[in-house]
Amino acid sequence: MSSDPKLIPYILPMVEGTSVLDVGCGNGKWGYLMKVDYWYTKAGRRKVKLDYMVGVDLCPKYLNFVKHHKIYDDVVMCDSRQLPFKSSTFNTVLLLEVIEHMIKSEGAKSLREAERVANTLVIVSTPSYFIRQESRNGGLFQKHLSKWAVSDFARLGYSILLGSFPLERIYNYLQYFFVKLTYFFPQHPVSLIVMKRISALKSKQKSIIMSYNGSFSEVMD
Repeated sequence: MSSDPKLIPYILPMVEGTSVLDVGCGNGKWGYLMKVDYWYTKAGRRKVKLDYMVGVDLCPKYLNFVKHHKIYDDVVMCDSRQLPFKSSTFNTVLLLEVIEHMIKSEGAKSLREAERVANTLVIVSTPSYFIRQESRNGGLFQKHLSKWAVSDFARLGYSILLGSFPLERIYNYLQYFFVKLTYFFPQHPVSLIVMKRISALKSKQKSIIMSYNGSFSEVMD
């Protein structure tokens, strides 16, 4: 599924290492960006290319598309709640615009699986408010089923880095004014980026939640 393009300059520089798993890869947007703009990643800034990128999804249409265009080194049809990889296989695991398509308990399973197969970090993005979206064009997994808030991630043991509301996004909220009055006075950031660092022994798990707002301010819990 597509995500806010303004998240791109924040997510790409977070990617670490030379092996990446893109869970719920869809049409390969993030795989393509990592391939053509790899120098924005930490590996790229060290002039090291990504050695191995894997895209996984449940939709054959998307997997056939990314395979045809050779976006990833490998593609796998699988469920994000049960990834067919050994623990600590990938440096970075991406779970971008995925968990809102599941109920909370199933989304939590996907997060745990992402953490299991990562050896460096997991990056997650999701809307911070519920966006109504139904299945379309035959897509069985496009419907939005849950809203994830900062408090949800905090309950999972994440520490939080939170920014102020992005003024440039107010106009987008005003478009929904006559649909839902509460959108006129939003209380939360528009999009959340969640990054959990995984230690080599997975004994320490530091986490950062960031909201896109053009600039970040730190709030320690």
